[in-house]
Amino acid sequence: MKSRKAIICVILFWGVQHFSCKTSIKDELKNKQFKGLIVKKSNSDIGCFGSFVITDGQKSEVIENICYCVSESQDVWGYAMVGDSIFKRKGELNIYVHRENRIRKYAYPICIR
Repeated sequence: MKSRKAIICVILFWGVQHFSCKTSIKDELKNKQFKGLIVKKSNSDIGCFGSFVITDGQKSEVIENICYCVSESQDVWGYAMVGDSIFKRKGELNIYVHRENRIRKYAYPICIR
């Protein structure tokens, strides 16, 4: 009986930590904004994370920790290519990719690292 209570406590503690961590990550991402042309796309050797190097013509920026082990509605990393324009507005959790005459909207892909 004691071991069952201990297991339940561990599961509850993990759940609270996991969801509060995800909430703080979402809050942090909401404040982020970027806009530019993708000049490089790469994935890490570990896990499900990739990055984009983008430029607005004056400065370059690296968008890191883009999770690609996600559903199709979040797979911006799988769709976006070098040469596409990409942007995220402050206050949103969406990323937009502009290619030719089409704009695709993706929910920001979040994986807990």
